[in-house]
Amino acid sequence: MKKPVGMLHVKVVRANKLKNKDLMGKSDPYVKLKLTEDNLPSKKTTVKHNNLNPEWNEEFKFIVKDPDSQALEISVYDWEQAHLSRQMFLVIFIEFFFITSTYSFL
Repeated sequence: MKKPVGMLHVKVVRANKLKNKDLMGKSDPYVKLKLTEDNLPSKKTTVKHNNLNPEWNEEFKFIVKDPDSQALEISVYDWEQAHLSRQMFLVIFIEFFFITSTYSFL
């Protein structure tokens, strides 16, 4: 098992002009973040109900073990409470170009 080499800080700010995926009302988007090559569960933002221009301003942290093989997968979904189905808006993969180690001194 590889040791961590750094911490990735991600802030999900907003999305603009999402297409409406609901038949009635507006979409209920949320963002799912996953670090590839990692067995930990995905992290998710809150659901923004009836909103095609959602603002989250939510922060997440990921421990990076191998920046050469890992990427951040960002997916935007529509959440349907009545049917518990998910429809995807988009998926983005971001590779790491530069990462620094984080140290704490007491």
